Amino acid sequence: MTAVGARWLPMLALALSWSASSARAELPASATLAVMPFHNLNQDASLDWLKRGIAETMIADLRDAKRQVVERDQLDRALAEIALQGEKLSDESRAARAGRLVGAVAVVVGGYQRAGSELRITARLVTVETGVVEQTAKVTGPLERVFSLQDQVVAQLLKLPAPKARPKPREPKKTLQAYEAYAKSLQTSSDAEKVEELRRALDLDPDFHYALFDLRALESRLNRLLKRSNQVIDQRTQALLATFDDARATPYDRHLAAIQAMTALMSQLRYQALLEVATRVENTKLPDAPQSTPGMRFDAREFAGFAVFQSLSALKRGDLALQVGERYLQRYPGGAYTNGVDLQMRAAIEQRHRHDESVKRAAKELEELAFEERDRERDGKLSAQLARTFAFRRCSILTSGERWAEAVDACRDFAKAYAAADDSDDLVKLAWMLIGRSLAEQGRFDEANDEALRLLDAHPIWSREHSIEMIRRTWPQP
Repeated sequence: MTAVGARWLPMLALALSWSASSARAELPASATLAVMPFHNLNQDASLDWLKRGIAETMIADLRDAKRQVVERDQLDRALAEIALQGEKLSDESRAARAGRLVGAVAVVVGGYQRAGSELRITARLVTVETGVVEQTAKVTGPLERVFSLQDQVVAQLLKLPAPKARPKPREPKKTLQAYEAYAKSLQTSSDAEKVEELRRALDLDPDFHYALFDLRALESRLNRLLKRSNQVIDQRTQALLATFDDARATPYDRHLAAIQAMTALMSQLRYQALLEVATRVENTKLPDAPQSTPGMRFDAREFAGFAVFQSLSALKRGDLALQVGERYLQRYPGGAYTNGVDLQMRAAIEQRHRHDESVKRAAKELEELAFEERDRERDGKLSAQLARTFAFRRCSILTSGERWAEAVDACRDFAKAYAAADDSDDLVKLAWMLIGRSLAEQGRFDEANDEALRLLDAHPIWSREHSIEMIRRTWPQP
């Protein structure tokens, strides 16, 4: 027997044991299923998105029920392969052939049509081994209750007990719009468009768990791709730095390699590594930079001076950044980055003035808060709820007053004190977010990142609404 034949034996045995017992026997819980895109039976263009939507949410529900389900991409490849063969097949024959290609025991095929405000969904369960329809389902109900209709279809096809009624959506129209956005995310091959549609779905309905699951899965995949990309860039950067260090290389190649290496680190927001490389380039004796074109010259040391300034600014080392910026302006008058450095320095000085004003304002507000809290306590009117309000106001005032170190302590005290009672409390989550911001403003990015990841893991919907991941991505990367 060939290796290919041996691979199919377990599935064949499972299929035979099922069909031999009874043509209408219950599908074994271990059987692998596939779900085909549903047909839009009355060609209602406004509901085309349900073709993918019903199939994908049904796949998710089957997985939640601990059933083995073929991945959507795997089934798409099988259907594309069948389409290339150009044969005209019935739904059942196409399902059976696709099922064999992906290793499924049974395949769900079906369609839907709208009649007024109602939606009718029909489905059939086709066995791969025989191509025979083993079970059918038909349900009708309001379009806004489409998920409950899908639950009934799954229960009928798999001969399960009647499903529990899902809670009625708080805003049925928005939930349906979220479903449409989610379904559209399944129809595009662009990751950027997928993310946009999934986020739109969650904006419409933060409890739309299908979109949340897919968004997290997509972000996880993108993170893996980003990690791989960073590894490739690291290898390229090391090769460029080797060229920069090679005294036998031409001056042109050495200057160009150094600039390309620093640019790569800057694009990755790896400012600590950039600071080290740029400082090294500044302190290396290099031949004069050659002209790249007549009248134009690029200088790795000048770019390094700019890169050191940028790195220190990003790493929140403001005083040192101002010193380095001034040194750059003195050393390279009329340089390529003079205007940029000058503008950033002026903005930093203006921010310093605003910081001083914020600190003074916070001091006054804290004093007023302390008086109010003492008065309430003296009069016996300091309830537990009011004490909680005072504690959060202290955290908030210190943050807005840019007293970052004190803000970390005050916000952490608040979060720890009240998280035990209710970790889902929005004020507790906001306190953790303010801790992360305060740590980042002090240049303590590793700690800030830890706080952001904790929030993302514990409260993904709230974190998305408050752009925690986007904020985290703007911080210097390790």
